[in-house]
Amino acid sequence: MVNFVDLHCHALFRVDDGARDEEMMKKMLDIAYADGTRYLCFTPHFKIYEFDSEDGMLAHKDRLNRRFKVACEY
Repeated sequence: MVNFVDLHCHALFRVDDGARDEEMMKKMLDIAYADGTRYLCFTPHFKIYEFDSEDGMLAHKDRLNRRFKVACEY
């Protein structure tokens, strides 16, 4: 079987136009794995103009990191 690398993935849940929730993210990861994908590069949208303060941006970064950790543990 050929292994694939996905360099553009919106599977992180509740981040942008990707997975709606953790369950959907896991299904997306399962499908990718079944199709031969062994490496993913999560590429959530990051639009700095959507934040009204540095604190808001840092809170968003923390949310991304927590969801990334969930994905990695899965």
